[in-house]
This record gives sequence, C-alpha cells and structure tokens, in this order.
Amino acid sequence: MKSLNPLVLYEECIRLAKMSGCKKMGFGAILVDTAMNKIIARACNSPMRPLAHICEPECIRNKIPSRTESMIGACAHAEEQCMFAAASLGVPLARCEIFIQGVRANGTTLTRQGVEFTCIRCATEMWLSGLRGVNVWFEDEWHLIRPETAMQQAFLYATQIRELHTQT
Repeated sequence: MKSLNPLVLYEECIRLAKMSGCKKMGFGAILVDTAMNKIIARACNSPMRPLAHICEPECIRNKIPSRTESMIGACAHAEEQCMFAAASLGVPLARCEIFIQGVRANGTTLTRQGVEFTCIRCATEMWLSGLRGVNVWFEDEWHLIRPETAMQQAFLYATQIRELHTQT
C-alpha cells in the first residue's frame, strides 16, 4: 500500500485552514487511520451556527490570549470534527492520528516554536477518545505527540500565558 506523502498532508492542512470561517486563526486537520494508511476525515475549524453571533462583528477570541479559555468562542475545532466523523463511521481512534496545521487571519502559516500542541480542549478530547496521537508540523516535517504529552504541553502553555497577562 502506498504511503501518504507528508508534504501533501501539510499542503492539504493549509488548504483546509484557509477555508476556515474563524476570524482569528484557521486550522486544518486530517485524520488518518494508520492501520489502513487511509484518510478518514478532513476538517477546518468553523463557526457553529448557534454561537456565531458572539463573533459578530468581531471575533470574541481576539480579546482572549490564543490557546487559553478554549471553551469560549463560536468555532468547532478541526480536530474535534475529525474525531466525531471517525466515531460516526465506527473507526477505532486508537489506530488513528491527526495532522494539524494553522494559518493566521492574514493567511500566513502558523510557525511553531517547537514540537508542541497547545489546545487543551482538543488534547483532552484526544486523550479521552483514545486517539493514537497528533502530528504537528515543525522544521519541515511532521512530529507525533501522544495525547498525554499534548495535554501537559497545553496546560503549561495556558497557565504560563495566563500568568503573563495577570502580571501586567
């Protein structure tokens, strides 16, 4: 079976991220069944109709430090949508990995500071669902992070950002 091309996955994540309706930052995600070497789902973060009004005319997230207070906002995260799609298809998430990449509102690609995953909301859902892992793009290649590690990274990121904002 032919392997999925890492660069094609990256480019597809960027394409999906640019389709996002989020006014702060777009994310594209691809869920891959690693046992079958098959793409199961693709998604971008997108506003949920019942909450869309909280981002009009300006996104409420623009007043909140990135990757903190993750339950405040109108968007369903790309990772969540991929995991829900797999669940509806009966695909065991234990054999799946998510590939995720973002773009800023101005269309520039998100550049990570390291091999990190900083959304505690999605990291928690990944861990609870038994997902095999999340892949992040750093220094021109994908890096696999286990959900437990992603949760720890996201917690540290969110608490450090919060501390910085309360000190000023």
